[in-house]
Amino acid sequence: HPHFLEDGCSVTNSLLEGEISIGPRSVVQHCNLQGPIQLASGCLLTGLDMMSSLSLHGHQLSDVIIQGHSVKLRDISLTVYTVLGSHDDLKVLHIKKTTNLLTFIFIFFYSIL
Repeated sequence: HPHFLEDGCSVTNSLLEGEISIGPRSVVQHCNLQGPIQLASGCLLTGLDMMSSLSLHGHQLSDVIIQGHSVKLRDISLTVYTVLGSHDDLKVLHIKKTTNLLTFIFIFFYSIL
């Protein structure tokens, strides 16, 4: 299966299986990805295992940050995921309809309800 790694992307300590395309300014680190996966520019994937990467199939990601965090609480081991848009304004004190969330203007979420 081909891997399409464009100039300006970075892959570190990761296993890529299947058809995976990684665009410029995208970073993949500490992941075990199973394709098909399409990352356009400006993405960061870190700490994703093969099972979590299956949920990325059929989506072309752009300007998104997805992080997997391994957490252990006493006898419970789990993975917590954070998903952000790379253009999200995390300094916003309250949500307005013009606030960005996951690189979408927040009014988009009102329109799909």
